[in-house]
Amino acid sequence: MLILLSPSKTQDIETLAPTELFSDPIFEEERWHVVRKLKEISRTEVMKLMNISERLVDTHIARTQMWTKRHAPKNSKQAIHLFTGAVYDAFQNEMFTAKQYAYMQKYLRILSGMYGIIRPLDFIQPYRLEMGTRFSFTLKGKEYKNLYTYWASVVTEHICSQKENVVINLASEEYSKVIKRDECSLQFVDVEFLEKQGISLKQVTIYTKRARGSLACWMVKHGCRTVEDIKEYNELGYVFSKRKSNDRKLVFIRKSS
Repeated sequence: MLILLSPSKTQDIETLAPTELFSDPIFEEERWHVVRKLKEISRTEVMKLMNISERLVDTHIARTQMWTKRHAPKNSKQAIHLFTGAVYDAFQNEMFTAKQYAYMQKYLRILSGMYGIIRPLDFIQPYRLEMGTRFSFTLKGKEYKNLYTYWASVVTEHICSQKENVVINLASEEYSKVIKRDECSLQFVDVEFLEKQGISLKQVTIYTKRARGSLACWMVKHGCRTVEDIKEYNELGYVFSKRKSNDRKLVFIRKSS
């Protein structure tokens, strides 16, 4: 069973990671092609492309200059401890055993506009490049309209080649749609987190982000191996809804406070 997550814009490279375990990124050559293309664009183009403030542009450019092909402790950090924010709050608040790190390294995958796919212990360098960024470029005579066209085949082939039967999708649509599901024999199961407000059910983005990370972390801590295992999740007040769920979607509901 694979677990998919989105990355986060916020990252902490300064704090020392609680483990010395690490791995090298899977698609380093493909990532470096993207890096080289990003280094070619001007400050003004970066602002327009990423729709960010001048302060964030300066941060991006500073990081760009520091990007290297080789990942090392002085410029990189394990992904699961680099990413911060709502999705990764649960991971930042936990200490993991060697067995739990092994579980997440085998089953957890983070989709990325820069790296394609990241494993939790992969050494990665801080970056800002969302999958939905309209970054077009030409590489070896081939035109790529955006990052989806660049990464789709690579990511899909990797996911579909795994010796697992089920993919639990906890990534946002922006990231998960890079996978061509119709070319994959694995069963994809999406997960929804809903807030009950009176008689209505609503999805609240910030709560959903936090719940996705919480469930992923809970699966690591409990060593989940089947969809039935996941249905036992009851953190943050959420309870599995059998009535709203089906073979392709798991729904968890909680009462709004």
